[in-house]
Amino acid sequence: GDDDGDDDDDHVTSLLLRPNVVAATPDQVLRDVKTGQDTILLDARGSSFVKGHMPGAKHVPYSSLMATATTKDHVDDDDSSSDGSSNSGGGYFQDTAALQALFQEAGVDPLTPQTIVCTCGSGVSACSLYLALMECGRGQQEGTSAGDTLLYDGSWAEWKQLDNVPKVFPVQNNIMMKEE
Repeated sequence: GDDDGDDDDDHVTSLLLRPNVVAATPDQVLRDVKTGQDTILLDARGSSFVKGHMPGAKHVPYSSLMATATTKDHVDDDDSSSDGSSNSGGGYFQDTAALQALFQEAGVDPLTPQTIVCTCGSGVSACSLYLALMECGRGQQEGTSAGDTLLYDGSWAEWKQLDNVPKVFPVQNNIMMKEE
């Protein structure tokens, strides 16, 4: 920064920029889905996940990663909006132990040697999954056996429009149907 005496940048103390985020292509994801490749698909969408998703995708809604005012110990008591509503945590992730528990509940070890592909509706919320996995230690420590972590930025918006890719859609009575 410049030396104008402004300390505006001092509030960013724990941000680690990771310029090496690798995007997954639809061809990579399709190959992994069709061949049963040792890849885990994580979908960060909320309730729209049940309207359609990639086969085998595990549902970890981005909102579940976020702290609430009651779970984030450093959210001040006076953190409320001007309309009196409670702060939802100020955009902070839950603590690392809680994040690890969420991934484990979805059947995913954040440090698995398997490749993990983060996806969502349009590629934005998938970034939350990616960052939460990094917060859990994935890809940050030398000598760990954690596999690659990829971001499928086209996500469901792209996938659902592609011909000849498998998709899972709901049908009557909440039974899922796989389209090949």
